[in-house]
Amino acid sequence: MKRAIMYLLCLAALPWLGGCNSIYSNYREIENLLVVRSVGFDREDGGTRFSLASSANDDGEPIRMTTKGGSITDAMERIRNYSSQEDIFYPHVEHILLGEDAARVSIEDYLAFFCRSPELRIDIPLYYRTLIILPLDHCFAHVVGFYIMIACGATVATVQIGRMPMETLKNIPVNIREVRPHFLLSVPALAKNFRKSIESSIRAKGRMTEGLFRLALKTAYAYNGDGYRRGRGWRCVLQPVVALFDVTLFRKVRKAFGGELRFFVGGGALLDAELQRFFYAVGMPMFQGYGLSEATPVISTNSPRPRKCRFGSSGTLVQPLDCRILDEEGREVPHGQRGQIVVRGENVMAGYWKNPEATADTVRDGWLHTGDMGYLTDDGFLYVLGRFKSLLIASDGEKYSPEGMEEAIADASRLIDQIIVHNNQNPYTVAIVVPNRDELRRRYQTCGNDLVALAREVAGEIDAFRAGGVHAGEFPDRWLPSAVAIVDEAFTEQNGLVNSTMKVVRSRVEEHFRDRLDALYTPEGKRPDSAQNLASLKKLVE
Repeated sequence: MKRAIMYLLCLAALPWLGGCNSIYSNYREIENLLVVRSVGFDREDGGTRFSLASSANDDGEPIRMTTKGGSITDAMERIRNYSSQEDIFYPHVEHILLGEDAARVSIEDYLAFFCRSPELRIDIPLYYRTLIILPLDHCFAHVVGFYIMIACGATVATVQIGRMPMETLKNIPVNIREVRPHFLLSVPALAKNFRKSIESSIRAKGRMTEGLFRLALKTAYAYNGDGYRRGRGWRCVLQPVVALFDVTLFRKVRKAFGGELRFFVGGGALLDAELQRFFYAVGMPMFQGYGLSEATPVISTNSPRPRKCRFGSSGTLVQPLDCRILDEEGREVPHGQRGQIVVRGENVMAGYWKNPEATADTVRDGWLHTGDMGYLTDDGFLYVLGRFKSLLIASDGEKYSPEGMEEAIADASRLIDQIIVHNNQNPYTVAIVVPNRDELRRRYQTCGNDLVALAREVAGEIDAFRAGGVHAGEFPDRWLPSAVAIVDEAFTEQNGLVNSTMKVVRSRVEEHFRDRLDALYTPEGKRPDSAQNLASLKKLVE
């Protein structure tokens, strides 16, 4: 099972390979740019050591400056005296490559905030190791994967780049076994692929193993509760059974990740609570966080600390940081009420590079207006519900967020890989669906090679969330798609429908499949077995 899982993990990580090489191949020297390559503490003698590198000196060689034993203020003064630019620091390559949209933040604020690792909710001991499998130009990878790890004196490794992409792909499981990471950074798209890979390897072992695995998951789900109440109350009686399943099943799954993996840190987009329950059950909790590049990029996170994890939430705020939830009029709302998330703290950017208009619209009186909808609970957990600009609007004016619904549907279905839900003041909600080709072919055989029956099966996956379904009650029925467009082209970075951080770009998907969306509001197009759906299915099963 270990070998099978490792092979599938390679396939799951394939979309990331281009990004993993981008920090080297796409890096462009920028005049007078000072980039901190590493920041750390020399814990042996108690002195503070900063190792910094600028883009290049006059000879084209990297300039490195090291100060040991001095204070942070002394180190910062040396940096300021060297830099010929204003007191501006570009925190990661992602923003360097964005050009005029790049954010800027002061050197002092950036280092001071992120070197206070105990306040970032997750403790990183000296002996911890991580393997960076996210794109290296990703802000999340830079801050959590590099800066915080180095500040804590821990070890960071990156995937060995091969001569060809496939060689790099094969290096991932090898590197995982070599590094044996204690935690990994992930995003929902990658986490979803990891889960499907694990489940595929379990199914390959036969029905008995699969049935036992499902029983083990069900038991662990009951024991863990919502994560916050793990093992509390009556759940304590399940502890011996969960421990037995852990030894006989879950430990073997963890060996495929090196055997030392304690947890994942997730971010980048909304992570469905079901995915969090799954990884928690198999002994590799996925602690979901929230942030954005303009906040460099951490705002909140779940963590292994007691009472600091709750499934479905984005955890508690990092400190020091202020957070408010505002209504459409800009007024702060009580805990539990939805509104826009706005934050203020040392990690908030000074502004967008050479874009004062966008800066003024986003940062107001020091408060970063994230554009995300969410709410805070009385005990300090932040729940993120989606982007305001992504809200769907029904014909009666009701607004609702599609992102949580999309994550839940894709996660619950073996048949649906990707889904975008759409409604722009239309009489009903529709969806664009990208099926899982392998599962689609299996279903095609079981339904007697009948494309019409197969189309109805794909559309029927959403019925699990309607009244009477397995997941009934998670979303109002009126929000669920009434018609689906089955497409044979996946959302990828290559066709521009997914960005470099593996987030689906909703507006591009809607424009790319505009004709299919329009057809869904016609009598013929609304049918699951429409001619367009059948044509897409035929291409996928051939």
